Amino acid sequence: MEHRLVMEKKIGRYLTPIERVHHIDGDTINNHPDNLELFDNPSKHNAHPHNRYQGWFPKGVAPWNKTFTTKVCEICQKVYELSPRASEKRRTCSKKCFGKFMSHKMRGNLFAKK
Repeated sequence: MEHRLVMEKKIGRYLTPIERVHHIDGDTINNHPDNLELFDNPSKHNAHPHNRYQGWFPKGVAPWNKTFTTKVCEICQKVYELSPRASEKRRTCSKKCFGKFMSHKMRGNLFAKK
């Protein structure tokens, strides 16, 4: 929601509930005023090509997400990709596995050999 505050400051007024703020480069963390675009209604925002860089870069090599880290889930042993924005401390591939991880951790039998 920070992007809405930045846009309000940029245009000098409050945004209406139907106005949408779009990140031009697709990076939702980049809330620089020059990276934000205002749409006066949701239909115009939905009709907008959200990924202006589509087809310009090989998959996963866009400037804002250059490298993905491959990790193995500690619960189900599934291999998954971790984006640069995700925490390096993440140890599971999904919410379901995270729930199991926390359950085992609370019981104190995490990774116990049987």
